[in-house]
Amino acid sequence: MQYGFLAASPDGLIDADGIIEVKCPYSLAKKGITIDFAAKNIKTFYLKFDENTQKINLKATHDYYFQIQGQLHITQKLYCDFIVWTPLEMFVERIVKNDEFWYSKMETNLVQFYHKALIPEIVDPRLCRKMPIRDIE
Repeated sequence: MQYGFLAASPDGLIDADGIIEVKCPYSLAKKGITIDFAAKNIKTFYLKFDENTQKINLKATHDYYFQIQGQLHITQKLYCDFIVWTPLEMFVERIVKNDEFWYSKMETNLVQFYHKALIPEIVDPRLCRKMPIRDIE
């Protein structure tokens, strides 16, 4: 691992090459909404229905996709079985490690945040003194 300060905690491991990430959307379960209905009709839901492939997929713009790609790179695994569970049903999508996504959208930002925000806050805390947080730009 190139950066010893980056860590990840997937929900589980699959053999030597995979991880598991599980989400249990309480809002769907509470309202009795199916995953299929949510993916097709609720724009803010993290899954979307692809008309071309006729499949449901995690949105690559959603925080959960970033979370999974970070976990895959930090744990040096190849794929993640992304599981969405409700009392009504379960959805599983295998998401593969995306090197281009990691290098173009995540790695630099995470390293910059660590050096310019987290370390300074540990050394000279502002939050506990009710001061504004540091701008990393």
